[in-house]
Amino acid sequence: MLLEMCGLEGASPEPPQMALTEDEKRVGRELARGAGAPSGARVLGLVVGAGDAFANKTPSPEKWAEIASAIKKAVPGVFLMILGGPGDEKKMRAALNAIGGNSAMVPPTPDLRVFASALAAMDAIVCGDTLALHIASAVGVPAAALFGPTCPAEINMFSGGAKVVSRVECAPCYNKLCNLKPNCMDAISGEEVARAAAEALRVDIPGGPRYN
Repeated sequence: MLLEMCGLEGASPEPPQMALTEDEKRVGRELARGAGAPSGARVLGLVVGAGDAFANKTPSPEKWAEIASAIKKAVPGVFLMILGGPGDEKKMRAALNAIGGNSAMVPPTPDLRVFASALAAMDAIVCGDTLALHIASAVGVPAAALFGPTCPAEINMFSGGAKVVSRVECAPCYNKLCNLKPNCMDAISGEEVARAAAEALRVDIPGGPRYN
């Protein structure tokens, strides 16, 4: 929209950039390995946290478990890594307990660059319309992005992947509170998310799995 306002027709928005040092990338890999990511595995990050500006920017732990089950069926052997911020630890642990085997949790950190390093260590991520999605774009990690209360048309998937948009009639709403059951995020099909996650994982990443 800004390019159009400036009369720069035909120009494409440049993706955001976040340049991580080699040491920071190493920290991200070590965080994932320390949490339990096996060597040589294809690792998919599930970012279960989100800010509280709008209601339901991320699914419930129970829905994450359904999503994880569908992903494991669609992508056999994938290792699921639970991520989030310092305020998300309760939800992260609930999601981890609900998901069960072949998954682990990266301890949340208040350091934004360490969090970015952990995201950069993933082969792809599944997340809501959150900071993690923008960081993933900035560090070149493809994403399956879930949209409910916010507008998917405003987001460019710079690093590849796919959008999964809730079909609830009231979405997007930008409401801070919601009493709908199931809410827009929990109404999303786990199989649909699994297809988007598989698409994100098929995006060619130089060097293959990042845990070799």
